[in-house]
Amino acid sequence: MGQDGSDELSRLGFSITYDEVNRYKQSVIASESLDSILTEYLPGTFTQWVADNIDHNLATLDGQGTFHGMGIIAVSTPKGGTALTSNSLVIKRQKRMKVSELVKDRGVSIVQYISPIKKGLSSVTFKPIRELQVPYTLPSELSCNLLWHAGWVLGDEAIPRPNWSGFMQHIFSDDDHLHSKGKVLFLPIIDLNPSDETCIYSTLLYIQRQAEKLDISTPCLTFDQPLWLKAVEIIKAKSMNIVCRLGGFRTLMSFMGSIGSVMKGSGIEQAMETVYSSNVVTHIISGKAISRALRSHMLIEAALVAKLIKSVLMTDSSDIEESAQFDIDDDIQYDSDAGARIESDSDGDVEGGVELNESDTYTELASDCTDEENQTIGIERNVDLGPEHKVDAAIAEKIQSLFKEVFNKSKPVSTAISSRELAKLENSLDLYKDMLAERSPTAKLWLQYIDYVEILKLFIWSERTANWNLHLVAVGKMLNLFAATGHINYAKSARLYLQEMQELPTNHPSVYQYFEQGHHAVRRSSRHWAGLWTDLVIEQVMMRSIKSRGGLTRGRGMTESV
Repeated sequence: MGQDGSDELSRLGFSITYDEVNRYKQSVIASESLDSILTEYLPGTFTQWVADNIDHNLATLDGQGTFHGMGIIAVSTPKGGTALTSNSLVIKRQKRMKVSELVKDRGVSIVQYISPIKKGLSSVTFKPIRELQVPYTLPSELSCNLLWHAGWVLGDEAIPRPNWSGFMQHIFSDDDHLHSKGKVLFLPIIDLNPSDETCIYSTLLYIQRQAEKLDISTPCLTFDQPLWLKAVEIIKAKSMNIVCRLGGFRTLMSFMGSIGSVMKGSGIEQAMETVYSSNVVTHIISGKAISRALRSHMLIEAALVAKLIKSVLMTDSSDIEESAQFDIDDDIQYDSDAGARIESDSDGDVEGGVELNESDTYTELASDCTDEENQTIGIERNVDLGPEHKVDAAIAEKIQSLFKEVFNKSKPVSTAISSRELAKLENSLDLYKDMLAERSPTAKLWLQYIDYVEILKLFIWSERTANWNLHLVAVGKMLNLFAATGHINYAKSARLYLQEMQELPTNHPSVYQYFEQGHHAVRRSSRHWAGLWTDLVIEQVMMRSIKSRGGLTRGRGMTESV
């Protein structure tokens, strides 16, 4: 609605005038001081900053009306677990003023960056890859992954098994796993090319000044990979005391693209086309359609692991010769009876805590994961475990009961994951995988694919549960695939990032302490399974606010007027 429409509605008594709206906005800006907001919201918290590029109409016919700048947010997490509070701000009605007077001293000071002769990164010595692969112990809760897989084959048909993220969110949703929500604060936008070193340098100096006001000795800032590498170069060249983190959300997308690259031509495209169209599958393989890509990989991995579990189950004597062959007809009947649910957004993308609903999706993928001779991919009829290594009916029944008790929350997760029955199933699967990998190259490829999806889930788990050490373990596991599939930018950046983060206990112990406490992840919900990557938060909050209806790019426009 334009100025004339607003004035006409005001004359009829339905709204205030357009001029009064602008005056109110000016009063809000004049009443708010960034320094006062920082001291009101952020003391007593761990605060980190996120910067990303903002684009608007980059490709226009006349080249006018475009915008390409740097957006910045501050994200604060309570240190002691108490919720952040703020006092209500009284808006004083101000006199009408010029835009130049209103925005004076409210932006980011631009400081020209002069690159030194000796590059900052030349002072960095890469450690051997073996030194980055430090010993680690995975959390025992990761055994819930196997319990989730067993839910397809051994679960009760009356209890439909949710998708992986939905299952984990459900079993960890109790009063013992509640956390405080973080606070997101918008900071000024820099009207410069984000890739320009002057823009990045000005951003780093601005973050340093904000950190000083909050009495933070070492600020932490997140960039996506192209900007991150330039920021690290500037930090090293200027000896700035800043911890620069690599955006995890974009790293996840690149890793899924690496998985798609290594699996091209294996038949995975045909399996995905049972759910999505061929045009969409192209974007899934590249990792760009991240919601659909995550769902596709989870579905295919679930189908493959379910076949493996069915192959290690003890059968009757009449069925021993077929024990290594997955009975697809039985699985179709099981899946049809089980049913499931899904929650999707308005664009059809699948959210983080979703559950499946197409009862035939798993069936179609399971059927598609067979070769022309109707054999399971990589699972040959002549590969069979001895009876002593198989899972008998009594153990299978206990695992079924275990899944039901965990799902209904009648048994704690900590008790379930330590069960001997689950350990027996895991040992049988490991032995069967080793046998398959030795006898069939095809089986080795698909078992490798299962491992890649497990790394994917490990990376998501580390952020959802805010486990810093698990985050570093997952990044370390990604390096080889980045290099093998030609994702050179992330192969270099992720390796340098891992090396820098492993040196935090020595170089920046205060930041490392906060990361160890789980403050590297951002929570917009009090649930345990709700941690987010910092670069995802700026997309969900700032970019959504700017590009949604009523934002700067839709309705107001990227102009200098207020």
